[in-house]
Amino acid sequence: MQSIQRLSHSIQTAGSKPVTFDLHYMEGQKAQPVLIFIHGFKGFKDWGHWHLMADAWAAAGIAAVRMNLSYNGTTPEHPTDFADTDAFGRETFSRDVEDVSQLVAFLKASGWANKEGIIDPDRLALAGHSRGGAVAVLAAAALREAVKAVITMASIDNTGFLWTEERRRQILDQGVTHILNARTGQQLPVYREVYDDWLAKKDTDYNLENKAKSLDIPALVIHGTADEAVPLSAAQNLAAWIPNATLHIVEGAGHTFGGMHPYESNELPGHAQEVIHVSVDFLKKHL
Repeated sequence: MQSIQRLSHSIQTAGSKPVTFDLHYMEGQKAQPVLIFIHGFKGFKDWGHWHLMADAWAAAGIAAVRMNLSYNGTTPEHPTDFADTDAFGRETFSRDVEDVSQLVAFLKASGWANKEGIIDPDRLALAGHSRGGAVAVLAAAALREAVKAVITMASIDNTGFLWTEERRRQILDQGVTHILNARTGQQLPVYREVYDDWLAKKDTDYNLENKAKSLDIPALVIHGTADEAVPLSAAQNLAAWIPNATLHIVEGAGHTFGGMHPYESNELPGHAQEVIHVSVDFLKKHL
């Protein structure tokens, strides 16, 4: 009987910190299309039920790669903790897009996962949750032919989502603002360089509306009606901006589609199962 296998690896990035990732794939199947999953703000690849979602994609014949963005604040030694708060405080969209770009290049050029023909990196899609949805759109716009489809899940529609008036005032006055991680009680820093980077690029590299409008690939925009973090209007905007987008609304779903951290069940919550179902249908059609 075929089973789902996992391979773990890391690559060194231009920013000097590693991108760690896990590949989930169905044993015995060749040339499987690839889906790279990008976590959100205060997220990481091992958060909650993401591993079960990757297993579910793999079970459907889509090799799933869960990646850690290199400046997300976790470390290889502490994969579920914000042990590197300095890195967290310096994470920018440019760094994230570069991480995705380097991972895509690695999967295309390396024999690491393809020595037995496991994946077909020419059939590759990006998926992102929350802030990771914006990263997926920006990376897809940057990578063009290398990405065949994109999926957003509870995505933001504005790369300036952090910059409330209070945070702008704090960062201009003190050079740093802090974000509460409710799960751990940590006050996570965000430094002035991140704000300055966004301010310099908000109308160009980080203009999500313009980048979305430039996409010429199919997109699936998924959002829950009970999302407590990002309004449904964000998904409606993304779906309106991307020329070839399909909007799928999950009735009653919150921001993480039923997941939490830690997630102790071996079964996906119902809303996450709906996300898997609609995304598998979409990927099988477009990859």
